[in-house]
Amino acid sequence: MAYPSRWIDLADLLRLDVTQLSRIYNTLVDWLYSKHCHRLESLDQPWLAREDVEHYARAVYRRGGRYDNCWAFVDGTARPICRPGADQRDYYSGHYRLHVLKWQSIVAPDGLIVNLWGLAEGRRHDCFMLAQRNLIARLQAKNEEWGKLYCVFGDRGYVISDVVQRSFEGADLTEEEKKFNGDMASCRIVVECGIGKIGQYFAFGNYQQNSVSAFLTNCHTSVYGFVIATSISNTDSPDLERHLDKN
Repeated sequence: MAYPSRWIDLADLLRLDVTQLSRIYNTLVDWLYSKHCHRLESLDQPWLAREDVEHYARAVYRRGGRYDNCWAFVDGTARPICRPGADQRDYYSGHYRLHVLKWQSIVAPDGLIVNLWGLAEGRRHDCFMLAQRNLIARLQAKNEEWGKLYCVFGDRGYVISDVVQRSFEGADLTEEEKKFNGDMASCRIVVECGIGKIGQYFAFGNYQQNSVSAFLTNCHTSVYGFVIATSISNTDSPDLERHLDKN
């Protein structure tokens, strides 16, 4: 799934023809998706117990975050596509000035992708994707389970609630508000790095393949860690066995 590997280049190396390689690849992607990619849709993970979330929140706070209960970061990601033959306006993003497909992810301080949702048309706002996954209600339910009010942090594209906080916006910010935004931005960069790692190791993928790529990226992070995330949060990811624990 690394890009730009091509079947024709791999055929000689693996001594298989292009058709065989394609069938093997698609079969493996289908199996991984059906077996493991529910882990990116559910917040009920074996490595997201109360003590784990508290550990994440403390790591963010130690880094300079302004909240002692912020345990992860939420952000939308756009992937450019060719100009579609139909519904071009739906897929056009005025922000990027491109036709794109959008994803939304929640990433923990150690670089693990906790939740991934897509696809959304390029014209859709981050708040739309948040609502589509009913994420606020799901986070509120997890807080009841954890017995404490925790929140995730996003950029100015999100609406503030008890479980989602965001940066200050406006042209006339006070010095304190600017400092707040800078402190949280230095922590929030982990979400961009976490999603960027997918493109670094598993760039090739459509909707199903992108979910598989995110799952494999989490496996890679569990085994090898993530230098950027570790330097930011000074926290290690759960080991692979725990990450893959049946849930």
